[in-house]
Amino acid sequence: MGEALSLLDRMTGRGVMPNRVFVRTLVGRFCSEEMVADAYAVVERVVSDGSVSSEQCYNVLLVCLWRVGMDGEAEGLGQRMMKKGVRLSPLAASVMVRELCNRNRLLDACYWIGVMEENGVLCDTDVYNGAIADQGCQVWAITLLGFGKSEKPNINYSELLWSELLRDFIVDVVKEPVHLVGNSIGGYICSITASLWPSLARSLILLNTAGSVVPSYSFIPLSEVRRPAFTETVLHLNYFS
Repeated sequence: MGEALSLLDRMTGRGVMPNRVFVRTLVGRFCSEEMVADAYAVVERVVSDGSVSSEQCYNVLLVCLWRVGMDGEAEGLGQRMMKKGVRLSPLAASVMVRELCNRNRLLDACYWIGVMEENGVLCDTDVYNGAIADQGCQVWAITLLGFGKSEKPNINYSELLWSELLRDFIVDVVKEPVHLVGNSIGGYICSITASLWPSLARSLILLNTAGSVVPSYSFIPLSEVRRPAFTETVLHLNYFS
């Protein structure tokens, strides 16, 4: 470790700033030898010098951790990056989801896809079409109207609008009952869809689910007879999520 930092000192002293390839090589070597503290030290040193951005450095570290099988450390780093506003790169996001799928951690992969999409990070297309589907599943990853890169028409957005959008997608595109997996607000919308049109849902999985978009108010026009059953269903599902 001392030699690595000494090399960095000599480089900066001569006006030679390390680039991303240098950082990836050095950090990758430390991670492969499970010298995580040293890998972090190199990243923090390079970031403090300003030669490579913190976003680039921490994404390099994240990818290296996943590729050497240090899952817990990698997930912890990913969470800290998102919390501090350090954006995940499409490469790092794709590596994370692929590695989770390779370990048969499909629910965790779905959770991370949801979290990343909420923060404007999209994985490579083959992650959606390949990594998860390779486990024997047909996967549809949709973005609700008004979110991400979907259209944002000037209309009133409501739980019913999004639920009907999901219902129509299942009926018109998938054409058969599905296993609904929803993250955050997506979990709430999946809950409504499964309750209002139960014949379309084979099962319902909630990941870090959110409650009502507007607390104590709903646009959903339910009859008084059906309203208690719907409310009980949603509360029950949120409790077990």
